[in-house]
Amino acid sequence: MNDSLQSLNRFMKTTDFQQLTDIARQIKLFQFKVEDHIIALPVITNDSKMDSIDLKINDYSNISKKDMFNTIDLWRKIFLFYCDTLLQAGNIESIDTAIHFLSIARTYHPNDTKIIFGLGELYKMSAYSFTGEEFIKRHHQAIELYEYMIQHKMAEKDPRPYHYAGWSYYELNQIIKAESYFKSAVAIDNKYAKAHFNLAMLYKEHPNIYGSQSLDLYEKAFQCAQESIQYFMKIEGIRNPRIPYTLAIFSAIENKWENCLSWLEESLKSDPWYCFRARYEKWFAPLINQNHPYNDQFQKILDDYHPKRPKSFINMGQDEYLSNVMYE
Repeated sequence: MNDSLQSLNRFMKTTDFQQLTDIARQIKLFQFKVEDHIIALPVITNDSKMDSIDLKINDYSNISKKDMFNTIDLWRKIFLFYCDTLLQAGNIESIDTAIHFLSIARTYHPNDTKIIFGLGELYKMSAYSFTGEEFIKRHHQAIELYEYMIQHKMAEKDPRPYHYAGWSYYELNQIIKAESYFKSAVAIDNKYAKAHFNLAMLYKEHPNIYGSQSLDLYEKAFQCAQESIQYFMKIEGIRNPRIPYTLAIFSAIENKWENCLSWLEESLKSDPWYCFRARYEKWFAPLINQNHPYNDQFQKILDDYHPKRPKSFINMGQDEYLSNVMYE
């Protein structure tokens, strides 16, 4: 326990991304049995011969169960914090380190929805740094997490796992599955603007599947998306950064680039973390092209609002779903 607390101390004292990467390679899991409880506790060690080891504590008279679980919960919170911090480096190695940390956290919190949502987001976001098999693999890893939530009835009143799984299926060109998941999301909450929007774009981009109905299906779904966003605008205004960010996407697909950048800047004022989202955003791809007339302005906005600290409105995890709040 002392070794674990010492390693925890070291872990808490750094925001150096390279050091965090080095630390990630040293983390090993040790399984403790306390009465009827099996607990996996991460410990940092330089011993390359050591792997995950099962340890039995026979004399646990000096170990309080409360202290043990408090220590583990502290680890979980630190993992979540540093996953967010690592993203500030903005490179794939840092994202993979964040994935490593959260994967360890999930070994002893397998049903923690914040961890599952965080891992899913990291897998999806990092997929766009790759092509081919790795791109496919990472989207499948995200899907596996969301389907785990659905199968274990962790999302009966939460449309997000359906929407997120649908997006990854969409990116993998599994259109019918994507449509099914998007429809499931809006069936749970018909005001889910982003799910309506993605359903609309699916219909628009695949007339080969939906034939003469494609345009009509697109217009109906896009109308639902617009009505939903107006509903949340009345409730939340633009203080929720998801609202102006989604309006930026709506503007982008209509090639209204000045409006797009204006809404994007509004979202970044509330939550600079969207800088990372914007760099990977499919619908902003034209802006990333250096020959685009608004490329310089786009890059300047992202540079101006690049977050200086890891705190974020949306953060890596997701809180309990609320019907009067707009979500991605």
